[in-house]
Amino acid sequence: MRVYRNGSLYLEWYNETNSNGNYTMYPYWEDCPRSGYVWYLQPGDVVEIESEGEKAQTTVVPLIASVIPLPAH
Repeated sequence: MRVYRNGSLYLEWYNETNSNGNYTMYPYWEDCPRSGYVWYLQPGDVVEIESEGEKAQTTVVPLIASVIPLPAH
């Protein structure tokens, strides 16, 4: 997976397997200063997925949500 921001490569995320069949994902998961990946997606980013020579792209759109609180029971 590749992510392009403002026309430039922002992130390349790939997996590989070792001889034991274990997959490793990059970039790495970080526990400090907070748990999570050290990258994020934002509106306008172009996400590209490639598998077996085929590519697909999509653009991240703004996500707007609202919450209607339910009364406590």
